[in-house]
Amino acid sequence: MIVAGSAIVARRAASVDIHVSATPIGTPTPTVESGTSSGPVPRPRQTFTASAPWVLSALTDCFTERDRVSGPLASVRTLFPPERERVLPGTQFERGPCRVEVHPDSVIVVRGTDLMRVPHGKLYRTADHLTVVSIDGATGDMRTY
Repeated sequence: MIVAGSAIVARRAASVDIHVSATPIGTPTPTVESGTSSGPVPRPRQTFTASAPWVLSALTDCFTERDRVSGPLASVRTLFPPERERVLPGTQFERGPCRVEVHPDSVIVVRGTDLMRVPHGKLYRTADHLTVVSIDGATGDMRTY
């Protein structure tokens, strides 16, 4: 019985004309056609944006993290630099390929087309380093560069 059933299925399958076609899928590398070059050139890289207390640590060509303290605001606040060392809002300066902008409620760093933001950030400058303090609710984050 099984042999007979298999033979019938095999015979019918042999007479079915099946064509399979598919469009390739994946992640192609986009290119920009250039009228002045002999071929396509790579697409310009996309702008990187981020908003977090750690963003300056990601910019290793501008900043080197020396120390980090994070935790309940009541504990971390005692370690914050004195207010007299705070960099005033409106201040802008260059550090390597980065431009730092101090705003009343954040610190923004621009590197080329990249834009990073430390929300609720305050910047402090002491003799040999920068300190960024970020407060989010009951949590404090302090990073020294």
